[in-house]
Amino acid sequence: MKVKISLIVTSHDDRFNLLDPRRVKVLLSEDNAPPAKYISTKNEDETLREICENCLNYHYDWLLKDLTAFRVLNSSEAEVVYLTTVPAMDSCNKTGRFYSAKQLEEVEIDKFYVQLISKFGAARR
Repeated sequence: MKVKISLIVTSHDDRFNLLDPRRVKVLLSEDNAPPAKYISTKNEDETLREICENCLNYHYDWLLKDLTAFRVLNSSEAEVVYLTTVPAMDSCNKTGRFYSAKQLEEVEIDKFYVQLISKFGAARR
């Protein structure tokens, strides 16, 4: 069975009040999904580290990563989803783009991710 690891990255901008839709943004890759990678020769932690190093300008060890969800995609594939929250900073992402809640309304994104973002994405640690 192939295992895909996805990382939902939310960014919190403290310049905006708690109810402002620009306060929390979500990083999506070019395919309108969270950054992801399949586990191959590396273990889960090493694969998650690769995702972080490829898409963020934050040190992997500094990030708090929470296991958020697991789902079976089909008979040969499963997905593990983690979530991390970073402070808003210009150029904190190497790849993809951050979307505000309003911008996400115009992007077609898997409902599974929408539910996870809605449930866990606005929480601030």
